[in-house]
Amino acid sequence: MATHYEVLGVPVTATEFEILAAYRDKARPLNLDRFQGSRPYELGQAVRALAALDEALRVLGDPVSRAAYDEMMGAH
Repeated sequence: MATHYEVLGVPVTATEFEILAAYRDKARPLNLDRFQGSRPYELGQAVRALAALDEALRVLGDPVSRAAYDEMMGAH
């Protein structure tokens, strides 16, 4: 399973700005309006990818959550 950093395609040293920019770049083509009329499988893939991006931003975008996540990842 990919780490939140891998999902966003940023290094662990990324700044908050870099994290937000990476999220926007990756989320833009996954906008669900672009999948109107597409096959359910394609829509499902987009929904899952967008959910992973949202979770990565939720964790890494908050300094407290990010510190806890980094500590947890370092422990494994």
